[in-house]
Amino acid sequence: MLGQVKIRIKAYPERAGILAKYIEKNVDSIIPKLEFIAEETKSYMQQYIISNTHRQPATGNLANSIVNQSTVPNTSLYVIYIGLISELPVYWYVINYGKKFTGEDFVPGGGKPVRGDFNGEPPRPGTTENVRMTYPGKHLVQAEKAVTGMRYIQETYAWLQLNLATLLGRQI
Repeated sequence: MLGQVKIRIKAYPERAGILAKYIEKNVDSIIPKLEFIAEETKSYMQQYIISNTHRQPATGNLANSIVNQSTVPNTSLYVIYIGLISELPVYWYVINYGKKFTGEDFVPGGGKPVRGDFNGEPPRPGTTENVRMTYPGKHLVQAEKAVTGMRYIQETYAWLQLNLATLLGRQI
């Protein structure tokens, strides 16, 4: 799981039984509202990834791999899993955090020269054109700096917190 949004319904202890009964009675109308929020959140995350991709042309694999799965383990907690690890490209962590799983900065090629081409052309530093690199190639390419994380998980979480009331309002 890439991230999860837990929506916990809290009540005062003396009202918890009343709320639990209400949820059980209205679960058929509550779940679609939460699923709507999950879909809107997924769409925002996908759009954020697409619009913040620095190097074009992008494949769209990361954005397209963001899926929802929801569970209702009990009547007071609804969990929306956004981005199942099994469905994501292996580089999702580097794109989000700019680091390896170990916490080290991620420099493409380990900072060492590798042979590659950009559409048959040598690299042009400072440009984002012709960036689809193919291996092996005839040109020596060396990354000089670490990848900067996109922070799409954190940005989506912040967006959800800001927009949750509005999203709920659309569904009530």
